[in-house]
Amino acid sequence: MTTAVTCPTVRIHPAIVAMAGVKVCWGPDERTAAEQAHHLWRSSGVPGELSQELGMPAHFDQASELVTIDAVADKVACGPDPERHVAAIKPYLEAGFDEVHVNQMGDVDEGFFTFLRDEVETRL
Repeated sequence: MTTAVTCPTVRIHPAIVAMAGVKVCWGPDERTAAEQAHHLWRSSGVPGELSQELGMPAHFDQASELVTIDAVADKVACGPDPERHVAAIKPYLEAGFDEVHVNQMGDVDEGFFTFLRDEVETRL
């Protein structure tokens, strides 16, 4: 999983905050998490400009049917490995974003927040 990130380096006003969002799918089993991410957000695997050029939501849904579970797992941090989640978040911090919002695909429970606090945040 590779993430190339750039951050706006010129701020119009010092009160402006540069924010980014990262989708992840935490869970105790990587394959199950990848399946959930695919079920909920397979559209994240539609490649290149295709995701920008489709005219109707139905076309986007059709194109995303070609996205496999493995393709989503290659693009999204899935499962319990904290290093995968760090690899998804860290490029945004290194690029200079002030805030990085981590969005869990699927159920959000105490385990997800404990994982972020104890396993991911300590590595960033």
